[in-house]
Amino acid sequence: MKPFRNVMGIVLCTCILATIPAASLPKAAALTTNNYEEALKTAPPGVKRTVKLTAEYFGMTDITVNPQGSRQVTLNNNSFDSNQTNRVPSSVSLFFSEKDNKLTQLTTTWGKGQKSKSADLEHAVSSAADFVESVIGENFTVAKQATATFESMAEVSVYPIVKDIPVQKSVGRILVDSAGNISSFYRLNSTIDERSLPSKADILSSEKAKQAFDKQIKLELAYDDEQGLYQYVALPYASIDAKTGEAIVSAIPFVDSSFTVGAATKEQTISSDTVKIMAQSFFGLNPEKLTASNQRASHPNETPLSIHTVSAGKQTFVVRVNEKTGELLSVESENLSSQRDSTLATPADAKKKALSFIEQFIPLKDGDYFLRETYAESGQMKQSSNKYTMELYPSINGVRTTKPIVALSLDLNGNVMTSVTTRAHTTSTAATPAVISADEAKKQWLKALELELNYVFKDPQSEEPILAYVASITAHARYVNAISGIVSAYQ
Repeated sequence: MKPFRNVMGIVLCTCILATIPAASLPKAAALTTNNYEEALKTAPPGVKRTVKLTAEYFGMTDITVNPQGSRQVTLNNNSFDSNQTNRVPSSVSLFFSEKDNKLTQLTTTWGKGQKSKSADLEHAVSSAADFVESVIGENFTVAKQATATFESMAEVSVYPIVKDIPVQKSVGRILVDSAGNISSFYRLNSTIDERSLPSKADILSSEKAKQAFDKQIKLELAYDDEQGLYQYVALPYASIDAKTGEAIVSAIPFVDSSFTVGAATKEQTISSDTVKIMAQSFFGLNPEKLTASNQRASHPNETPLSIHTVSAGKQTFVVRVNEKTGELLSVESENLSSQRDSTLATPADAKKKALSFIEQFIPLKDGDYFLRETYAESGQMKQSSNKYTMELYPSINGVRTTKPIVALSLDLNGNVMTSVTTRAHTTSTAATPAVISADEAKKQWLKALELELNYVFKDPQSEEPILAYVASITAHARYVNAISGIVSAYQ
C-alpha cells in the first residue's frame, strides 16, 4: 500500500497530462460513501476514476462526496477528528478545467501534527513520486531533487515521459510539507515539441558515461556535527552529455572562500524594535507603513518561540526567535514590493549586506568558517529571478561542517534580503580520525551511482534539449562515510 500523503494543488501540462473531462458534474449534493457512485453518476469516467484514485491515495474510506457545479468535487472525511493527530486529510477538493476538461488543481485540508521544523528534501521527492504514480499516471515522473521553499516546504517539479525518456521541462510543481505530505500541485501551461527531441543514435554506453563522471566528480571531506560523523560529500555535475561525455555545468555558479572571526561577536536581543530595524534596513519594507505584532508559540516537546510579524501594505516580514535563548532562528518575507529600486546589485553588494546582517544579529564564535556564495549573474536568468545565497559553515581542523549554521538569501533586484535561517552548532575539539582516502571514497560513490537517460536543457530558456545521462545520487542526497566507506542517504 502506498504511504498516505496530503495535497493542496495540482499541475499538469496542457497537452500531455491525463485527460479528465469536467463537464456534466451533477448538482451539489452531500452524500455518504455508500452513495459514492450515485453522487458522480453523471460525471465522465475520467472524473470518477480520478476521484476514486484520490480517495484511495489519501486513505479516505469514510467520506462524503460533494460535487459543486461543473468544475469541482470535494471529498469530506467523515471520521476526521480535529483534536487528534491525523494521517488522513479532513477534505480534498478537485478542480477541472472548463477549457480543456483536464484536472487543474487539487487542494487538501489537514489537522494537527503535520508539521515539523524543516522539509526533508529526499522524502519530498519520494512523496511526490508516490502521488504522481498513484494519481496522475505512468506518463509522468518527478525531478530527482527538491528545492526548499518558505514555510518549511519542498518543491518538486513534475516531468513528462516521452519515448520512454523523462523530459526535464516542468509541466507541474508539487509542494511537500516537512511531514512528507503533498501540499500543492499546480498545472502549468507548458508543452513539449516532440520534434525537438534528439535521437538516441550514437549515445555513449552507460559504462563510458560512468567513466566521464569519474573524471569530473569532486569529493570533499566534511563533518556532520549533528551525528558526529565524518563524511565525503560530492559536488558532481548533475548530468553528462550522452553523446560527447562532457559535463553539463550548472547555469548558476558558486564561489567558496574562507572567513575568519577573530573575536566572538556580541549577542543581540531580538526585540520588536530590532525586528523593525531588520525590516527597514535589510528587507526593504517602507518604514512609514509598518505595523508590528508579537505572539508566542509553544507545543509539547518543541522549543517555545517568540514570533514577531511586521507588515507594510501587502508585504509581510516574520521573525522566529528561540524564547529560552533569544537566538534568531529564521526570518522570512513575502510579497516583496515591485515598487522598490529595480537596480540589479552585484554579488559583492549582496555579500556586503549579508555579512552586515550577520554581524548585527547573529553572534558567531571566534574561529574559521567556510563561506559559500551562490548567485545568478546578470543575463543568466530573468531579472525578477536574480537571487544571491550565502551559506556559512564552521570549520574544524580545516574540515567544514556538512550543514550551514547560517543561510541567507537576497534578491539582487534592489539588493533586499528575503530569508534567513540558522541552526545550533556543536563544537568538537577532537582530532580528525583516520579516514579513507578521497580516491577510495570516489570508488564507493561510483559503485553506488546509477545513470538514467533524460532529455535536458542546458539553458533554462532553451527550447532545444539534448540527451544526457543523469546521476541517481548527488551531493544533496548521499554521502560516503569517511570511516566505513559506506554510501548512505541523509536522514
